[in-house]
Amino acid sequence: MPPTESPHGPRGLHDRLGRWLAAAAALLLLVPLGMALTALWNSTGADLAFTARERDGVTYLRPLTRLLAVTTDAQMVAAQGGRVDSDAVRAAIKDVGEVDSRLGEVLGTTVRWTDLAARLDTLATATPRGRAAMDAYSVVIDLELALIGRVGDTSNLILDPELDAYYVMDATLLRIPGLLVASTRAGAMTALAQAGSGDRDEQESASDQLVAAVAFTRVRADVTALDDGLRKSIGATRSRTLGPGLLSDLDRLRDTVTGFSPPSSEVGVAITERPAAEVRAQRAEVREAALAFEAVALTELDALLVTRADAIAGQRRLVATVTAIGLGLVLTLGAGWWWARRRTPQRPEGTRVAGAGPDPAVADLVGAGVGDDR
Repeated sequence: MPPTESPHGPRGLHDRLGRWLAAAAALLLLVPLGMALTALWNSTGADLAFTARERDGVTYLRPLTRLLAVTTDAQMVAAQGGRVDSDAVRAAIKDVGEVDSRLGEVLGTTVRWTDLAARLDTLATATPRGRAAMDAYSVVIDLELALIGRVGDTSNLILDPELDAYYVMDATLLRIPGLLVASTRAGAMTALAQAGSGDRDEQESASDQLVAAVAFTRVRADVTALDDGLRKSIGATRSRTLGPGLLSDLDRLRDTVTGFSPPSSEVGVAITERPAAEVRAQRAEVREAALAFEAVALTELDALLVTRADAIAGQRRLVATVTAIGLGLVLTLGAGWWWARRRTPQRPEGTRVAGAGPDPAVADLVGAGVGDDR
């Protein structure tokens, strides 16, 4: 029986070396590909989480901006000696509280909100009047603005990387809240300035007129910045609804602001000499137009974020598909190679292959005269 080749012989070593080289080549291809796919998967996962957090911020801003509007209404009424609608204030507090119960831990707002809600509830009960009301409500309004800023920071909205969404964010997070506060201050301080009498009150009146004039200027500046930013956003977007959805409400807001604070009026006393009732009515129009725009803008912002999230999810599905195909291909090739190895018979060492000529051992014997009859 002919001897079989040892696994440690030349042919066995050659086979093992071939297998090692094949494995090394596969690793050289698979490792970089796997690292790239893993990095892409992690990156898209982070982008998806980033966008989801932004949507949480949009959800929180809806009732919080309405609360700011209700609080500025209360400030306007109380500063002029009227009766504040405490039921409207408490209803707005409840709406924000419900959102904070769901998202407060995620956005890190619960501590601030708890303090703000307690202050608002106390203020609605205390019902200050006149200048005391302006000061008292200014404190809680500043806290509301700070909470809006907190939501913008922790929800990533302030860091939005896309030009179209960024300027819509700027409008909803910064410009509309600023416009609500400034228009209320302008209206309330105008009323206080016109209510003064006597030497001391005249000095206070002049100071109030200056504060009101600065607030009127702030209103114009906010709506101008808002308009400029949104036109950049609409020019850069691929959304088919952003422009049509915002422009009509933007035009309405701009018109009401123009009536409330005409662009031809610079800082001075002229703009504050209009009847307080007229200013109050125009301020109410600005407030309604601002809230209407805010609602539409937040809806469009959320739609932009949903579109972005869908695109990121599509990238992740593509990564998963490519990974599955790659693994399937590797497994298929590996299984085919293993099966081919099993099906190929191994020739023992020294076995003569058909058609390969005479056996060398037989040739040596013939050459030596073995089997010669002479």
